Amino acid sequence: MVCCMALTGCHNDDDITENNNARPDDTPRECIRPDFLQPGDKVAVVSPSYVTDDVTIQMGMDAIREMGFYPILAPNTNKTYLVKYAGTAEERTSDLEWAYNNPEIKAIMCTRGGYGAVQLLPLINASLIRNNPKWLIGYSDITTLLSFSVATANVMAIHGTMLSSLKNTKGKAEDDIMLRDMLRGDLPRYEWQSIEHPNRSGSARGILVGGNMCTFTPLIGSPYDFTSQGDIILFVEEIGENARNIDRMMYSLKIHGVMPRVKGILVGDFAGCGDEFQIGSIEEMFDKHTLAGLQIPIAYGFRAGHNGVNWPLIEGAPVTLNVTTDRASLTFE
Repeated sequence: MVCCMALTGCHNDDDITENNNARPDDTPRECIRPDFLQPGDKVAVVSPSYVTDDVTIQMGMDAIREMGFYPILAPNTNKTYLVKYAGTAEERTSDLEWAYNNPEIKAIMCTRGGYGAVQLLPLINASLIRNNPKWLIGYSDITTLLSFSVATANVMAIHGTMLSSLKNTKGKAEDDIMLRDMLRGDLPRYEWQSIEHPNRSGSARGILVGGNMCTFTPLIGSPYDFTSQGDIILFVEEIGENARNIDRMMYSLKIHGVMPRVKGILVGDFAGCGDEFQIGSIEEMFDKHTLAGLQIPIAYGFRAGHNGVNWPLIEGAPVTLNVTTDRASLTFE
């Protein structure tokens, strides 16, 4: 069940004066909420990671039109570098900065993930993003850029669907409509039933961050680390990883001192992941081993990740997570 609500936003207009991407101190700042969109507003289409084929781009742009917005293709999107990348790191960074510099563009949607966004982090101008806040949309490898937006530029971003998915859904799937409504300022209040695995009950409030685990865990302790945002509600998802690697990444959060700041965990899809310990599932491994003894609410079954559905989430937004054994809700404040 999904209800809708309004987000008042948390603006912070303090100037940013750093000459690089390091935060001037260790104090988390409130994230700027970009302006919501109006029908017909322009959305930039960029490829910060792997290259995307022309058919996917064109069909995805048609879907953006179906959602009521006007897509504009970034200048370097059709380039290819080293077979896999959508241009050099400099070209991909240039496309992002082109989008942030263009006052007519109100949001930025990535074409796909893959790998390569991490190469852009030292090149992106955080002040440019902070001074021109726009909704950056993506998931998977794009989690890297969502983390940059929240932690380094202090601008909210959206973990949500990309052109690679819109190609198939044509902008008409449930999560496409949720994303459209979210961009217009009509936010969901998520309520869902955890059918396959019992939750760990409780209530918590914090700043929502997270996404693809193998993408954000290497950033822990860096200037690009969104887990440093004080009290957090952590969203996690993964695809095609062995159970030991997922366990290792969660232990990395513990070793780096992140877990005391985690007030609740939102567990998304773990598509095609291994079970070499024969526990039964990644969720069972979390409950019985990796997160055993952790006295915070843990909500399973949130529909986001690599299983074909991506309920959109606003990274950097304050949220409340309420969890019972078999149900959970997530509310944007």
